[in-house]
Amino acid sequence: MANRPINPPQLADTATDYGVAYGVVAGNILTISGQASVDRELNLVGETFVEQTRVVFDSFTVTLEEAGFAWDDVVKINAFVSVNEPEALGDYCAILKEYLRRYSSKESVGHTYVVVKALALPGVLIEIDGMAVKS
Repeated sequence: MANRPINPPQLADTATDYGVAYGVVAGNILTISGQASVDRELNLVGETFVEQTRVVFDSFTVTLEEAGFAWDDVVKINAFVSVNEPEALGDYCAILKEYLRRYSSKESVGHTYVVVKALALPGVLIEIDGMAVKS
């Protein structure tokens, strides 16, 4: 079975412009590329860390659904954050738990949270990627 790139039509066309898919399905595994808080034209969406975190989780959800996966299939999320404030981790975890309650029967997933100096696009405060596996 060939790998299948995932490029949801409601998100920016990064495949055509940059050669970057939102995710790739290989058998029963979906790898989800970094999701940033941008609109279809790659303009920044959200001024605060909380606003941007919700946008990246919405994009993550759209990518899962476009690939035919669900939050119950998610086994790992990596968060790269350019906000080095103690409350950011608490805000992030609260939003993660909110999305798990809304979309999954799981209470937790494998996870890494990394504070970085900067991300690829100016103004972006958070980027997440991950992996989902269908049983």
